Amino acid sequence: MRKIILFTCISLFLSTAIQAQNLNDVYQSMGEGDWEVALAQLEPIIAKKKKNYEARWLADICHMERYRFEQSFELFKEAEPYAETDPFFFVPYAQAYLYSGNPEQAESVLKRASLSEIDDFFKKDYVKVMNQIRSAKRYMASPEDVVVFNLGPTINTEGNEYSQVVTTDQRGIYFTARREGLGERADDGEYYEHLMKSRMNELDKWGKDEEIKGYNTGEDFIAPLQLLDNDSTILYFKNDDIFIGRMNAEGNYEGAEDLHINTD
Repeated sequence: MRKIILFTCISLFLSTAIQAQNLNDVYQSMGEGDWEVALAQLEPIIAKKKKNYEARWLADICHMERYRFEQSFELFKEAEPYAETDPFFFVPYAQAYLYSGNPEQAESVLKRASLSEIDDFFKKDYVKVMNQIRSAKRYMASPEDVVVFNLGPTINTEGNEYSQVVTTDQRGIYFTARREGLGERADDGEYYEHLMKSRMNELDKWGKDEEIKGYNTGEDFIAPLQLLDNDSTILYFKNDDIFIGRMNAEGNYEGAEDLHINTD
């Protein structure tokens, strides 16, 4: 009987240790901004133990950082018992509401956190979110006369589109995309970056984007930085360095001219 009890205790200890190690891996991935990697690490942990509220809380944060707010809010509610263990729980919860454009709800959630009970290391994050909420409420109360709209499904997908630069005539953009169907997955769990371009038609509707020829291998981190000389020259980032490409007679960019300012 004593052997059975001892074996049970050892098994419980090992299970707890493995779980702690797994979450350490998750925290490391999150610290590096690899949200999709962290989510993949969390899936088996959550599936194995439904009431692992810390794991669910971490998944909430990952979805928030990827702007998947509906999933984030749902998981935050499910993980709320973890707030009894860590009062910092409510800070990213409030941040999710703030990012989704609801500063009033964000403020209501943040009030549930007690600054005096939060670890000293994280108090700056509490103050930062609190100040962001105050700024959001102030600016949203007196909005600028600006129209903001989504460029639509011909450009935006469930993946990521960013780092855009505008052509000289203001009717075209060059940008970076990380999405399914473009290359392989990188170590951070997302697809490698691709250089894309799109233009507006005579009705100011954006056309379907397309890859910029000659610059997409599918295994690079690459992004446009600036268009020069009436768009005949492109300044771009690639794998930690900066290069220049020039347009040829066929209208395609070619070459990778080193700026001589790149270092190790």
